[in-house]
Amino acid sequence: MAQNLRSLALKWWFPILVWFIAGILLLFASGFNNRPVTWVCYIVFSMSELGLFVAAGLFVYKRKWVRAILSFLLGTCSVLAFIGYWLLPDHVVAVSTRDHWADSLRIPTGISLEQPSTSLFQDTRTDTITLIKKSTDFQLYTTLQSGVYTYVFWTNKTDSGTVYFKAYEITQKYALSAAHVASASAMVVYNSTDSIKRIIPTAVFVIHEGGGKKPYAARFELWFKPADGAPERKLLEKNYLITGFEKVSADDYYRKRST
Repeated sequence: MAQNLRSLALKWWFPILVWFIAGILLLFASGFNNRPVTWVCYIVFSMSELGLFVAAGLFVYKRKWVRAILSFLLGTCSVLAFIGYWLLPDHVVAVSTRDHWADSLRIPTGISLEQPSTSLFQDTRTDTITLIKKSTDFQLYTTLQSGVYTYVFWTNKTDSGTVYFKAYEITQKYALSAAHVASASAMVVYNSTDSIKRIIPTAVFVIHEGGGKKPYAARFELWFKPADGAPERKLLEKNYLITGFEKVSADDYYRKRST
């Protein structure tokens, strides 16, 4: 029995057959959401690749050059394909899923463009404490995630109502994530005093157009909707250089594929 197995293992086609069967098992295992089984198949497939190189070495020792070259080339191609399976899809997904919406947009000249301030935490804007405002104003903040924004609002004496944003790409006058921005940025405000009041929202809003690699110019309009039903009115507007929300990254795709 042992002699028969040894004889079989020395056959030139046996390492190739084992490699082929291991590859089929790996393909089937990859289609199921069972990580232990998948990893076992990865290990078996890796061992079958090693077997091809061992066989190539044995064939060289026996001066069977054609078989040695065949085993070596098959093993090399298999290893390269295996590496490509893990690395290249992440790069391809990261590039192909990147939002190209802003690629052709130009940043206009001759206008003032502000940079959003950076906020590490959405409920903390410590840099605004010392700012002295004499009238209604706002400051846009970007978070750690590209395309995710929040703001600080200063208001003088005003009746109860709701403030919210409308955002537009400047050159095309395109409304940016219109419904979402209006609802997510909405905040109830009221100031019965004669002093300027600083108000910090607890929510964030997302600009979905574009990606994190291509900035473009956007106009943010702050609107006020009175609680008594009076007509809405625009309070003020500012121009900012912003980026959109990064849809998929290679790391996100890798983590998703590994679960």
